[in-house]
Amino acid sequence: MSRIDNLKRTLFVSYRLEQINKRLGAIEKELTKKPPVQVAPPAPPPPDFTRMREAYLKLIAVLVPGKAFNYEKRRFGSVNDGGYVMLDHMENVAAAYSLGIGQNVSWDYEIAEQNIPVFQFDDTIKNPPYIHPLFRFFPTRIGGGDDEPQNIISIGGIIKKFGHGGKDLILKMDIEGAEWEVLEKIEPEVLAQFRQIVCEFHGFTTFLLDETWMNRATRALANVTRFHRVIHVHANNVVPPVLADNTVLAEILEVTLVRTKSYETTDTFEMFPGEHDSPNIRGKEDICLGTFRY
Repeated sequence: MSRIDNLKRTLFVSYRLEQINKRLGAIEKELTKKPPVQVAPPAPPPPDFTRMREAYLKLIAVLVPGKAFNYEKRRFGSVNDGGYVMLDHMENVAAAYSLGIGQNVSWDYEIAEQNIPVFQFDDTIKNPPYIHPLFRFFPTRIGGGDDEPQNIISIGGIIKKFGHGGKDLILKMDIEGAEWEVLEKIEPEVLAQFRQIVCEFHGFTTFLLDETWMNRATRALANVTRFHRVIHVHANNVVPPVLADNTVLAEILEVTLVRTKSYETTDTFEMFPGEHDSPNIRGKEDICLGTFRY
């Protein structure tokens, strides 16, 4: 091999060594680079349990339960979800309004078995899951006022439409949160036609600190308790309760009210849930409300 060839080889080896050293230096720099600092997002503030408790107790003050003289309670409907505790007094009831039925009409069926026609309203389904000769179903949504669009009807509108004015009625309402708007707008005189009312109230722990919701809920409960008194309360266990300052706050309450001109009532210290209650969700413990007096 000539001297020139040796020189070329030496230069090539030197060049390759220089490239390798540069590459190794880059790798070393990359390996020793500090990882970027991970900044955790700020933690959300803890719930203001004291304010929640105060708002809850203020809201439910009108729902303190009483006891009706001369009439016993009975469960109408299925053992778990879909059944409601009411007074066992269905004589001379002209009609029942069932607002929101979904796939469970067990309450409707037992009421119809008392020879009471049941007018069902639910715009989320095309037909009830099963029928009864006294069922009358309408795929219509319930609104609060008389100026609703064509596919929405108010409770007052139902009474006028079917000629139930001046007659004794019963009402069951489970319309997944829309009850607040309906009961806020309704005239208390319209509700006065109902001898018994059972309503599922939603959203307590979710919206307690929402001022707009609180104002609406306050007006709704004032309306529904103007001519009626609570005689039963049960917490739906589909949503776990919130424990705020040693007070159980339920998200969903099933409340039964009776018309005070039809039933004499007195204060009661009975415990809820009672003997006729059962958990809405089978296999989950029922929510203890105690006497529901705070």
